[in-house]
Amino acid sequence: PDSGAHVGVPMLGVRPPVAGAATGTPHASARSPPDRVRAHARRDARVAGRSACFSRGGAPRNIPRRMASLGGRRNPRGVALGSVPDERGLAPPDMPTARPGDRTEGDGSSDWITLTALAAAAIFVCYADRSNISTAIIPMAKAFSWDKVAEGGVLSAFFYGYGMTQIVGGRAADRFGGKNVLLFGVVAWSLATFFTPAAAAAGAAPLLLARAALGAGEGVAFPAVHSLIARHVPFERRTTAVATVTAASYAGAAFAFGVTPRVVLAGGWEAAFYAFGAAALLWVPLWVPATFEVVVDVETETETSDDTNENEKANAATRSIGLDRSETFATRETDASKKKQLVRRVAGFNAYKRSSRHLRGAVRAELGQLRPAELAPDVLR
Repeated sequence: PDSGAHVGVPMLGVRPPVAGAATGTPHASARSPPDRVRAHARRDARVAGRSACFSRGGAPRNIPRRMASLGGRRNPRGVALGSVPDERGLAPPDMPTARPGDRTEGDGSSDWITLTALAAAAIFVCYADRSNISTAIIPMAKAFSWDKVAEGGVLSAFFYGYGMTQIVGGRAADRFGGKNVLLFGVVAWSLATFFTPAAAAAGAAPLLLARAALGAGEGVAFPAVHSLIARHVPFERRTTAVATVTAASYAGAAFAFGVTPRVVLAGGWEAAFYAFGAAALLWVPLWVPATFEVVVDVETETETSDDTNENEKANAATRSIGLDRSETFATRETDASKKKQLVRRVAGFNAYKRSSRHLRGAVRAELGQLRPAELAPDVLR
């Protein structure tokens, strides 16, 4: 307690009046505050940390800095604490960043069907190119006098490259867009397939490098496709799109196992790699000019709706204490300052609402100093 005519509560900045202060006559409570006041002024470890947000006199101290440190992060209720509201008190929703292949005009309601068909065709070629060597390895082993160990080394080289680019492909799709990453993968594995006969003729090391390059190119395929499905396929159609692409992978492997023997018998084992490698020439011209509409997730729409509801509640609470929200911040600077101060106080109170009962009562008193009118019950709640 202070030595003057008031009893100070440093942690909350509240100075309750003491009887006899107006006349200057001594009073017993000025020398020795009652037990109730002493208990109210005593700091315990739980309240001390939360009371730092309020300084003496009712001015908020740490709330703006704490809110600034949160940046654009959201609290559990989905409200962006670090966003700056517009003149209506509403923060604009986050818009997706433009990527290659995004449709900018025209009707794109059926774009997800085109995307699913082209992605399935790419995965079909992907599994056909990786599977044809399972049949072609037999005449290749005879031509180059390979034993079983050499055959196993040639077949396993593919998976070294395939495993190394899975995470890289996903990260590249997140940064550059799935369309360009998938295009790069198709071109890379098609070239590796087409030049496999020349690499085999050059020696074991070039052949192993060609097979590893084939795997590296195909390793980015599924991460890129999944990125495209998440961005351009409606939520209720994504399972269908993923199932179609997955089915195309098995269809491509079955096609290679059935067609490669006929191609080998007709034109030699080299023809199998040339034919399958050239398949990308049919796919690339269809993929490059294609554009797809960007869809908005149901979760994003719900989150935006929640943010709007929270802002509307804040606006209603502000109007209930007599602040006119119809006037802009530019024309009424005084009211704008009071509005911002109220928002900071309400945000600080919500952030630390788990404090003890006497702290909540003190915050109510602090908020009451902003306007003589009584605060609305929903704001205090």
